[in-house]
Amino acid sequence: MLRLIYEWSAATDGSHIFWLSGMAGTGKSTIARTVARRVSEKGQLGASFFFSKGKGALADASKFVTTLAFQLYYYDPNIAEHIHKAINDHPISERTEDQWDQFILEPLSKIDTPMVIIFVIDALDECDNQDDVRLILRLFGKSKPVGNVKLRFFVTSRPEQPIELGIESLENSAHRDVALHSMFPKETKQDILAFLQHELALVHERRRVRGKWPETKDLTILVRKANGLFIYAATACRFIGDTNFLPKDQLSKLLKKSSWGNSLTAQLDKMYMQVLRQSILGDCDEENQPEILERFRTLVGTIVVLFESLRVRHLSYLLQASGGWERRGRAEEDKTHGDDEEDGDDYQDDQDDEDGDDGDDGDDGDDGEHGEGGKNDEDGEEDKEIDFEDKVKITLDKLGSVLDVSNLTEVAPQLVHPSFRDFLLDKNRRAGDPRFWVDGKRTHTDLTRGCLAIMSKSLKNDICNLRLPGILAEEADRSKVEECIPPELQYACSYWVHHFQKSVVDPSLLEVVYTFLKEHLLHWFEALSLLGTMEKSGLMLFDLHNLVQIFDHQLLMKLVYDAYRFSMTYHSMIEQAPLQTYCAALKFTPFHSIIRVLFEDQIPSWIKLKPSVPENWDSLLQTLEGHVGSVSSVAFSPDSQKILSADDTLRIWDARSASLLQTLEGHSNIVSSVAFSGDSQKIVSGSYDKIARVWDARSGLLLQTLEHPTPISSVAFSHDGQKIVSVSEDGPLRLWDIGSSSLLISRLSQTLESHRYGVNSVAFSGDGGKIVSGSQDHTLRVWDVQPHTLKLLQTLIHSCPVTSVAFSRDSRVIASGSEDGTVRVWDATLYSQIWKFEMPGESYSWCGKCLVAFSNDSQKIVSAHGHEGVRVWDVASDSLLQTFRDNSGEVISVALSPDGQSVVSGSSDSNVRLWDVGLNSQTSIAQSAVIMLVAFSHDGQKIVSGSDDGTARIWDAGSGSLLHTLCGDKYLVESAVFSSDDQKIATGSFWMIRIWDVQSGSLIKTLEVSRHYTVRSLDFSSDDRKIIFECRSESRELWDLETCMRLNDDPSSIAIAASSSGVESWQRGY
Repeated sequence: MLRLIYEWSAATDGSHIFWLSGMAGTGKSTIARTVARRVSEKGQLGASFFFSKGKGALADASKFVTTLAFQLYYYDPNIAEHIHKAINDHPISERTEDQWDQFILEPLSKIDTPMVIIFVIDALDECDNQDDVRLILRLFGKSKPVGNVKLRFFVTSRPEQPIELGIESLENSAHRDVALHSMFPKETKQDILAFLQHELALVHERRRVRGKWPETKDLTILVRKANGLFIYAATACRFIGDTNFLPKDQLSKLLKKSSWGNSLTAQLDKMYMQVLRQSILGDCDEENQPEILERFRTLVGTIVVLFESLRVRHLSYLLQASGGWERRGRAEEDKTHGDDEEDGDDYQDDQDDEDGDDGDDGDDGDDGEHGEGGKNDEDGEEDKEIDFEDKVKITLDKLGSVLDVSNLTEVAPQLVHPSFRDFLLDKNRRAGDPRFWVDGKRTHTDLTRGCLAIMSKSLKNDICNLRLPGILAEEADRSKVEECIPPELQYACSYWVHHFQKSVVDPSLLEVVYTFLKEHLLHWFEALSLLGTMEKSGLMLFDLHNLVQIFDHQLLMKLVYDAYRFSMTYHSMIEQAPLQTYCAALKFTPFHSIIRVLFEDQIPSWIKLKPSVPENWDSLLQTLEGHVGSVSSVAFSPDSQKILSADDTLRIWDARSASLLQTLEGHSNIVSSVAFSGDSQKIVSGSYDKIARVWDARSGLLLQTLEHPTPISSVAFSHDGQKIVSVSEDGPLRLWDIGSSSLLISRLSQTLESHRYGVNSVAFSGDGGKIVSGSQDHTLRVWDVQPHTLKLLQTLIHSCPVTSVAFSRDSRVIASGSEDGTVRVWDATLYSQIWKFEMPGESYSWCGKCLVAFSNDSQKIVSAHGHEGVRVWDVASDSLLQTFRDNSGEVISVALSPDGQSVVSGSSDSNVRLWDVGLNSQTSIAQSAVIMLVAFSHDGQKIVSGSDDGTARIWDAGSGSLLHTLCGDKYLVESAVFSSDDQKIATGSFWMIRIWDVQSGSLIKTLEVSRHYTVRSLDFSSDDRKIIFECRSESRELWDLETCMRLNDDPSSIAIAASSSGVESWQRGY
């Protein structure tokens, strides 16, 4: 294998990427280290990076490029000069792709001397973010010879799908793939045998084993049990060499026959189980086994699920704070759990002496040692702390076969190999013995509580005693920061939300989160700023909000949303200057913001001026800047994770944090239309350069190009992502199979059924069976997608050119927009118009074109009207839910997030704006027509409104949601009233009274009361059996609702008076 790799590295041509894949334990990392050492000796190792899950920056790509650039700097003085200049030219470069271009490719392109540089990348599968994995592969793929420098990339990983897909998306000539676990089986066995002979010979010598040992037949059995896994051989040698046991006895245990199955990991699992039984249980009596096992699961379970390794002291603090160790021990004894309020008490007691007085610099927060002369109780607490830490060390010391515990005082305990993590967390790999299984969710739950307890105890306003609000985070004394925010607190601030996402969430845990946020949210922001990770707060709060929405904790949901808005608005300010959290951000927060109300007392008293601030957060969540030209098209990914925008380039944004993820270049003219595939994995873009391009949404790689003879005006994916429909300004409809890049159907403009003029917009139905197209010829047409043709089903008419069309996800409704600003909604089965909105007055002249889009649940439509802004509609009732306006430019593209919670719009001012669709907003009712009246039900739970379009609407008074639309005739509704039992509503319009059922919204009966006057006011009698009304003629009439007959002939015989319960009416004789 090494010879194969060395031949590749020495070749002057051929593939520049060598991907070595293999199952866990097959020796990939060992090969990577060997290759790195060999090419380093030859002077060709530019840099190396060994990913490792659970080791902070080694588990993601945040430091990947800068680490390679740092090593490359010391590789060659000429390269160092250019990297130094690149850093000066680009001092702030956060995007991985930009860093690669600026700090790797650009410096290398300026080297005059021909050279070959090799990068060694190990365990790419242990990079947590799959998007990062595919981005890294894309960067490698495009990094062919750079000037005089030929780059080679040696990459190892498990054969996992994201990496396989990333490799497959590269040109075939760019990569060479070798599966380690399936090649050279004979050589692998020989290597394992040689390794065992070498290692056990050392054991023989060190332990002074008598006689010839081990025997050849024993080594043969071990090789067979290893089944090609070097990790088995390595672990076996550590197990046999354990100084607490006799080597011969240890080897005998491994050689025993078993019925563990024939899977690749069966023998490895058996050995892990043997190690644990011996190391953890050993001579432990049966009575103490439950407690010992639970402590093992808590301690080792914590180590394997941590997102970043912690030294034993700080790990001990986290375990104490979580309460898991002691709580689980008590649970084994008395089957009861401690109260949630007790979580973290041990940690808080242990930390009291370390915290000291504010501003005290005496103690080292890292080692926790106290000065002499402390009080007796302080000594007792320190002893307690040491006792706990010793318990942890004692447990870990026994696990040297599977954990690196050689120097627990200075180095964090580490897994010897990731396969041990897989073994512990997979319940099915215990062969009938579940005692050592680590319940990942339970462990994450304990860690969530521990993180919250640590933060609640330690975080406070001005935690590092900076005093001056103008001090920047980069100016803070780093030793002081490390002292005031020790490693366990750093970990808690960085990862508590990550643990919460993987926890078993119950009401008590939600309450703990709520209590922490309402007391320490801003302190947490301050700490993140000092740690340089404030930019991550928005992502964490977004994810937290999505999770708490599942549970019925309204106070927490509102608080998290408010915190998200606060973070999105002020994170850049807080990131630079921690104390501006209180002096500026909080001071400019809306008056009715929950954050403002909770933390008002933390605004410094010396700030006397009160700036003018709004009462509530406005609808604009974020402005995304970066485009140069007008933003011609925008789209949300179906999973709501990304936003796509375009001018003549495509930009992909994180929908949660509004950060730019990628810029895709390739079009030579304006991009007129963009769309995501249904699985969010692909992007299609259509341009005036006559080309539609298909991109990989994760890596940004160009997958296909589809050429047109004329500029493309619109593109769309079928829901299954297998077809694309595209249209041009000259009228053709083209359907493409993107698997083969072949043109399946071309419905040309000369065909009688086609549009007479250019097509502006096209969309697939949710089921992929239909296509709708909108044209300059004032029509939209619905087509049936058949195997080899498009059959015209219906033509629908607009009064102006149709500028945009959209199908609802359920395929039942079509929306269309036209140049006059009109929005029309159509039944996709009956092809009849359901409702229409027209711009009032002459406003349509400002629109240019009207754009429409549906939410994923088919319940909402968003429409863009140029300078008139953006509107969000309820499909069922045609009610206007919200209007967004920004005076900076004309809105020329719009999309609604699949969950219906956000709108993204693109404007002529080159900005993309992200809007909130009423989440947590003030309750309001809105209609497309003029509202003539509103009235409450007697119990205050509902509202009825009447409008000039002939409809009345019933609303929930608490949430503002529309319950029913009551459709009468075209005449305005001037009066409406609830019956005394709130079960019926009476509405009055021109010569007509209608009685409606409140629960169903159905019409019960109609009273034709006057053909000359409008019913101006009306009311039910106290028994709800009669109704009285007054017309504009000032005449009054009383009607029986059962017979629908008028009861009075003499209007003067009715008296009307107001009472506390409404209007009472009397007539003599009734």
